[in-house]
This record gives sequence, C-alpha cells and structure tokens, in this order.
Amino acid sequence: MFIEGSVTADTITNNINGFTTTLDVVEYENKIKEILSNKRLLNRVSKNARKMLGKNWSDIAYETHKLYLKEIEKKKQSS
Repeated sequence: MFIEGSVTADTITNNINGFTTTLDVVEYENKIKEILSNKRLLNRVSKNARKMLGKNWSDIAYETHKLYLKEIEKKKQSS
C-alpha cells in the first residue's frame, strides 16, 4: 500500500495495480480491511501489479527506444 502523493505512489492507480491511501490512520485501517475481505480485488490487483513490476529495465529501455524511433520516423515523414 502506498501513501497518496508520495513518489512511490505516482505509478500506482488505486485498486488497479496497487493500493493507495492517505496518512489517516482510520482510512489506512479501512483499506487493509477492504483488501483482506475482498479476495477478488486482491487477486486482480496482484495480477496487474505483477505485469507492471515483472519488466526489467532492459526491456523497458528497449521498448522506449522503439517508441522514440517510431515517433522520429513519423516526424520525418510529416516534414
């Protein structure tokens, strides 16, 4: 679980690929209870998180490089 507004929470979409909450103790507690009581939500979010976190930096760099090259080529063709 990540604290909303923190640097680590910037890549997290709540209830999609992770969980976020405020620093409020009651809200934090309620989020933990929600996660533990909703196995379906936990499984879905866990699966999405693994997809996101399962990439290594080499793969990310390669994919980013390909995107840049594609955009450069588009720009050349439109000029």
